[in-house]
Amino acid sequence: MKNSIKNLSRKPGDCKIQAKEIKYKDAARRGLDWLDESQPVTLKEYARSTTASYHWGRGYTRTSTLIREIHRPQSFREICRGASALATMGIYYPAVTHYIKTKQNNGNLEDIYDRTYALIALADLEVPCPGECQKIIKDFDSTWEHPGTIALIIICLIKQSELTGKDYTDFIREKTDWLLSRVQENGGWKFIATSNLVLQALIMAGRSGEIDQSIRWLLKKQNDNGSWGKNNGDITATAQSLITLALYINA
Repeated sequence: MKNSIKNLSRKPGDCKIQAKEIKYKDAARRGLDWLDESQPVTLKEYARSTTASYHWGRGYTRTSTLIREIHRPQSFREICRGASALATMGIYYPAVTHYIKTKQNNGNLEDIYDRTYALIALADLEVPCPGECQKIIKDFDSTWEHPGTIALIIICLIKQSELTGKDYTDFIREKTDWLLSRVQENGGWKFIATSNLVLQALIMAGRSGEIDQSIRWLLKKQNDNGSWGKNNGDITATAQSLITLALYINA
């Protein structure tokens, strides 16, 4: 009887929503199975695949390797990615946090990608950087107007604003409008890597209701073996696609 009452109380669109979720979860299951059978090589691959597994509630068997890799000589950007992945699971290393913060404070980060990845990592590590966020907005340059770059700027500002309470709404709205104006007819932003960053930024900015076509495009890009990316599968592309789907379902 309870089930009957529950079914009668459903809204007209509930069945469609449930069907969509089943489709997304099936795509995710296939992608996760492929990831489990693949062997990461770079810190970036370990970071992304671990985060994807975390979002979908899979085991984190690669965490110990990720911890080892983050303490080896790596590019600054890779260390930031690794620190973010570990922080997502509640694992923090003060020495790594200090390293990222010191590089930022010393003004050694001129590249916009290093600056945004540092802000994302520090936000995940619960380190507020309101001054650097304002500096990025003040320094904004037309040479940064590429979908992937804009998406990273949006993501770092959103993550930092959640920590500091600073309001970057107007700037984020302007830049998400710009991203949506650059979507291609098929729903993507040319490349899988770029498209995933853009979709994640739009979802985090509260605009998931405007990207249904893009999510359908992403699902169509899944390979028959469950992966995403060229040559029958790329670990980073697959992991990022899984993260995007997880964020979309939970938005």
